[in-house]
Amino acid sequence: MPSQDDQPTCAYSPDDCCALSQVPSKGLGLVATKHIPRSSTILSEPPLLVFPSVPTADTMKQLYAGLSPSNRKAFASFQPSGENDDLLVDIAKTNGIILSSNTEEKGIPQAMGGAGRKPVKMAVFEWASRVNHSCVPNAIWRWDKTEEKLILSAWRDIPPGSEITASYFDRTSDWLVAPQHARDAELRTSFSFSCLCDACVQPGITRATSNAALRHYRALRELWSFDDDDGEEFASDRYLTWAADLPVALAVLATAKQILEEQQKWEEIGLVITATFAVYCVRGKASAARKAAREAMAQDSIQMGPGMARFWDEWTHKTRHHGLWNTGRFYV
Repeated sequence: MPSQDDQPTCAYSPDDCCALSQVPSKGLGLVATKHIPRSSTILSEPPLLVFPSVPTADTMKQLYAGLSPSNRKAFASFQPSGENDDLLVDIAKTNGIILSSNTEEKGIPQAMGGAGRKPVKMAVFEWASRVNHSCVPNAIWRWDKTEEKLILSAWRDIPPGSEITASYFDRTSDWLVAPQHARDAELRTSFSFSCLCDACVQPGITRATSNAALRHYRALRELWSFDDDDGEEFASDRYLTWAADLPVALAVLATAKQILEEQQKWEEIGLVITATFAVYCVRGKASAARKAAREAMAQDSIQMGPGMARFWDEWTHKTRHHGLWNTGRFYV
């Protein structure tokens, strides 16, 4: 890793905690220059160039011409994939991050360069677009529509000298908790590379154990997750019967959370904590529900921003008003 003096200062890092550096087998990446505590903001960055999610050569030419000379130089410094005939389109699609509004997607950007939920626009960022993918990322990004900035936050403590990574997978998909071979196929199809993160290059036996653990997690998740067009997955008799048996439900959720922690699937843990909160509401356990709400607030505020922190803070005070409150008494 280059010395601190050789690394460019990042004006978008509130704590001046990161720098661009060559990463073995990956090229340029973002590296921590000091200890970064969990939940810290690593980057708060405005876009370099915003463009339609399906850019044309003419559109990109006009947008590129409108950039300042320094921003044109920064945009042109990105590597194309070679899969698009037009260079500007290729750079944009290869390095773009899909933007989504706080109200529509709760501040969550979709997959980097991949298919999302009918995205309207994308953007290339001078620093955030240098963040490499990992299936066990130590950071997460979200689009703050109000500030018009991409916020990159630490999922966990990041030691100095460590590469800062994020997941390129669409968070509305299941790719992050899919087996390694399936993740690799999706990355090669959508992003034209194979992942070299710790989870993907581990020995075959270890990788097989990891795949089995993730399959077990997805099977457990079916117990509290149900497809429902109205989004009311907790309304079915099947769910309420399961949730009403509190010791069994809590054991399932504890096992699921343990798997995710061991597999470092931080983005999925919030779902388990939310399900735990709901189970306590079903059984009318106010104190435990408030504790789960506080845990969800700490988790989801990293992933979704201050809006979700306010959402969960409200539930720490009004758990008895939840629609599931004490419904389990009819199923015991």
